[in-house]
Amino acid sequence: MRIKGKLFIFMLALFLFFSLSVWFYTEILFDKVNEKWAERFIKKQIIFDKKSHPSSSIARA
Repeated sequence: MRIKGKLFIFMLALFLFFSLSVWFYTEILFDKVNEKWAERFIKKQIIFDKKSHPSSSIARA
């Protein structure tokens, strides 16, 4: 195999390695961001529900 072919295969493998690494990292990062947004939304929703409904109606439901 020529040097050009070897270099092409090496560059392709390097590109695939970095592409997959970035893809996996972004998946993990997006999951963490979604979890934080969900926690924030839940906290805000609880505060909103407490303000908009008297505590007696929540206890009856």
